[in-house]
Amino acid sequence: DYVKQEQGIKSIEYIKSANNCLTAYKQLGEISKARKLATEVIAICKEILGNDAELLGTLYFNTSILENSQNNMLLAAEYLNKSLDIHLNRFRKNFYTLSEKEKLNWWQEQTYQFALSPSLLIQFPNHTPEMVNAITNQQLQLKGFVLNDASAALRKARASGNKALNKLIDEWQSSRTLLSKQLALPIADRFYKTDSLEKIANNFEKNINQQASGIININQQNTITWQTVQASLKDDEAAVEFIQFPFYRNSDYTDTIQYAAIVIRKNQTPQFVKLGTEKQISWCLTGAKENNKQIKINSLYRSSLKGGNSNETFAGDSLYTIIWKPLMPYLQNISTVSYSPDGLLHKVAFHALPVEKDKLIIDIYRLQQYTSIRQITEKSTTAPKWNSVYLMGNADFNSLSNTTSTQGVNVTFNNTVATDSWASLPGTEKEINTLQSLFISKKISVITTSGTKATEEKFKSLNNASPSIIHLATHGFFLPDPAIKKTTNT
Repeated sequence: DYVKQEQGIKSIEYIKSANNCLTAYKQLGEISKARKLATEVIAICKEILGNDAELLGTLYFNTSILENSQNNMLLAAEYLNKSLDIHLNRFRKNFYTLSEKEKLNWWQEQTYQFALSPSLLIQFPNHTPEMVNAITNQQLQLKGFVLNDASAALRKARASGNKALNKLIDEWQSSRTLLSKQLALPIADRFYKTDSLEKIANNFEKNINQQASGIININQQNTITWQTVQASLKDDEAAVEFIQFPFYRNSDYTDTIQYAAIVIRKNQTPQFVKLGTEKQISWCLTGAKENNKQIKINSLYRSSLKGGNSNETFAGDSLYTIIWKPLMPYLQNISTVSYSPDGLLHKVAFHALPVEKDKLIIDIYRLQQYTSIRQITEKSTTAPKWNSVYLMGNADFNSLSNTTSTQGVNVTFNNTVATDSWASLPGTEKEINTLQSLFISKKISVITTSGTKATEEKFKSLNNASPSIIHLATHGFFLPDPAIKKTTNT
């Protein structure tokens, strides 16, 4: 009321105060007042700031929270998508004018908003395809910001010494900064028309891209949608984008980190699949066993190198049930799965997860891992040229561990020497020999190293003479956790 009296309702301060009041009404349970105020202030914000104002995005988000509290999921999703579209578009336009610190600050401030979308899908099982489509494109854009290297390309362009190009970059960044400042002002107080500034900035972008051909494409990352990804898939291919997010429930964000997946197939709309929680996945990754890393890995991937009880319960079975089995109904008649892990799933060797007693995921699907499934659209259509191959396998680990040579694996870690007797891997010898025959039949030069010759120094000798393909077939070794030294304060 004070701001209304002093500055009027058509002011930024009034909109901010009304937004706070909207949140307070919602917390007090005065829903009708909150809805009435939301309708009023959204209209005012559009009138004085325009349809892409950051403050309008905040209003949409808080109205989404309001409708979510009343279980109006469709309306909540509608407001939320409007909010996220505004925030994404504003960030996209300013992405390359921001410092790395500013980008990080933006993400830390906004990340909780993007966690609301998948939470809504879980709370509302009868969600519409449009809701899934929206969250899929949001995730593709978010990962696009992470993957896009145009900021690095800008630095490269500046380092090129091209004065005309550097001048264009300066003018483009100045126009973007001016546009951002103008958008933050009420429409009546703006000195320039924002659509004119937008055109000026776009012209600078075109000129920069033309002069820095092969170095930078400022707007490249904005064109990827789920339809673009889908168009890159064959009939027997699927793309799976894993996501993690703090779960929103009962009008608040919980401490549960939820995992989910988005599945894209040819001629089908994206499917949203709820998976397990971070706590469940973490339990599986520790093997639910004693604190021994080697035992944990054996339990997770059913390693038989150390022997074992046939009645043993494997953590890998549980992990498969949590993160992959829910996807199976959506992968019927699929032979190739391109996937992008998130969070703890980066630690999972998906190929080796057990599906049943004598079958692994790799026995069913051809797996291709990406940082984001948006990268599928960048796959080269031309076959790679392989000129030479280096194969190493079936190393004589115990022979190496008995020598103090730097070529061996006699490792000192926190004054502890790791000299365990490690089982050989005879299957890796068959592996590299089979690959050797395959490459030779294709008239590709092959070097194969095994036994006592498979050493670290032998591998390092490839320095400055790397072949097209390096294939290593070996163990994964885990050193003991460092002992905590007790110290006395003096």
